[in-house]
Formats: sequence, structure tokens, C-alpha cells
Amino acid sequence: MTSSRSWRSEEVARNDRALLRAAREVLAVDGVHASVASIAARAGVGVGSLYRRRYRTKQELFQRLCLIALREYLDAATEAWPWTIHGKA
Repeated sequence: MTSSRSWRSEEVARNDRALLRAAREVLAVDGVHASVASIAARAGVGVGSLYRRRYRTKQELFQRLCLIALREYLDAATEAWPWTIHGKA
């Protein structure tokens, strides 16, 4: 049996993933004019859930998406690069 804290942590993580996925999808269609309400609706959560997480503004959410994309690109480049990058062989 999971504790209520563990269950809550899992719910927060699940909602965070849903919000980030929804933000990518809504941004792909609406661009920078995407509304926070449409992102939250696509994620299946309320707008308050988005703001209660780590995203106090739409800009912070967009910055998080940029960081994720850059990390994905860096990881892909690191795997494909035949030479050492940042001390990794």
C-alpha cells in the first residue's frame, strides 16, 4: 500500500509530464499565443495545477520546454558524436 505522500508525489509527477506534453502540443498549433487555459485543458488539469507546480508564468513554462528540448538535442549529439564531449568518451 502506498502512502498518501507517495501517491501525491506520483500524481504531481504525472501532472507535470502531462502539462509539459500538452504545452508542446498546444504550442505547435497556437505558437506563442497559446493560452495557459488551453494547455491545462489539454493536460486534463486545472489552470491552478499549472501555476502550483513550478511554472508561475507562461514564460517560465516555455523556458522549461526550451531547456528540455536543448537537453534532448545535446543528448542526441553526444550519442552521435565520435569524439569526446565535456570529458565523456
